[in-house]
Amino acid sequence: MAQLTQQLAPQQYPLPGVSTTGATAAEILRIDIPSNGILALEYTVTAQRTDGTFGRAAFTRKVYAGNNGGTVSVNIENAIGTDYNPNTYTGPTHAAAGSGTAGLIVSVAGAASTPLKWAISYRAMI
Repeated sequence: MAQLTQQLAPQQYPLPGVSTTGATAAEILRIDIPSNGILALEYTVTAQRTDGTFGRAAFTRKVYAGNNGGTVSVNIENAIGTDYNPNTYTGPTHAAAGSGTAGLIVSVAGAASTPLKWAISYRAMI
């Protein structure tokens, strides 16, 4: 019997973003992965400084994560192309979701004393 694959609708516009004012990470995206499933995620995240000073960045990533009976692991993380990051912001990180949900979390962080607005657009297949 063939296994069905759920494909999430591609988000072609920025989702509601998050703001950071330092190097502390903020969650920008969380996707649940069903038990014994795999997630293929491709996304671009952008940062724009919000205090009137020039500062921008863009990062594109491809990530694969699997849920093995409730334990999620990030299997592959690849940068796509070259990051645009002239201000050396921390950029995106990936982690397994905890607290009773099995999935992937994408977080972003900027730089100390630097107010940033982050946005993300993504394509995902589960």
